[in-house]
Amino acid sequence: MSAKGKNQRQLRKQVLRHVESTFDLKRLEFKNRVTPQKHRAKLVGVMVAAAAYSVGFGLAYFAWQTGRTEYETFAKFSWIFMLPSSVVGVFAYMLSSNRREYAVAKDIMVHMLTLEGGYGLLWRYEPVLHELLKDDAVAQRLVEASRHGKMPAVEPEDYALVIHRMHEALRSGEGASLSAEAVDAFEENLAEARSAA
Repeated sequence: MSAKGKNQRQLRKQVLRHVESTFDLKRLEFKNRVTPQKHRAKLVGVMVAAAAYSVGFGLAYFAWQTGRTEYETFAKFSWIFMLPSSVVGVFAYMLSSNRREYAVAKDIMVHMLTLEGGYGLLWRYEPVLHELLKDDAVAQRLVEASRHGKMPAVEPEDYALVIHRMHEALRSGEGASLSAEAVDAFEENLAEARSAA
């Protein structure tokens, strides 16, 4: 289907329909999927810090009650234990947060590799991306990785970000225009993909 004679809105809608039918946009929302998990990770960090402080405070209190230490020493240790318990809490937060992010990133990576296959998919959008996301170094790097079959080395967050930027640029209708030549080149790339498969 040739893009000749179509207006700007029709060209955008044509490419937008293809993007929405090809990519699972909900699955590619890295930030929206990770943010609620970060709150849980913070809660884990606070609970671990509280548990570590409780253990240290409990030992100091036991030593004071049994007469092995004086009250001044107990008071100092009750403040000193805050530092190591905070460090343990921050470490638990980081560990929990990274583990939760990893599950989302792995899911996006599986989706990305399924879409890209052996011949690549994102590089087929290069004419459209060149007009919509000019001077976007991340998009250019991802297009090259897709063209050369090096998608496993790509960060899933970057892939999701580029897809969402392209979708938003197509949906908004503002900013850079989309030429009929770019849409024709995009359609030729897709036809080549279908013939190669």
